[in-house]
Amino acid sequence: FLAGRSATARQMADTTGISEAMVRLMFDRLVEAGVLHHVARDEQTVTLAKPVDQIGADLLVQIGHDMVQAGSGGRRSELVQRLRAAQKSLASQLKLEAG
Repeated sequence: FLAGRSATARQMADTTGISEAMVRLMFDRLVEAGVLHHVARDEQTVTLAKPVDQIGADLLVQIGHDMVQAGSGGRRSELVQRLRAAQKSLASQLKLEAG
């Protein structure tokens, strides 16, 4: 992504070892959040929707937390909530950087 290239879920799954279905779900959430967008006429391929230095780490952490929460059936743990708050606080100080 950093070099302006696009990727498919299959390519990302092969690179990371994460299942293709999970990568598709992650792509969907990142598209909804405006971090990624689909390449014209190809719903299977995505690329960054904005420059990498405009993507806050706190947004990515929040998307991850939301995905985990959605899969937990709504159960909440006070300890987990405190840990997430600490992660978000630290992440809010960071931006992604190109290479």
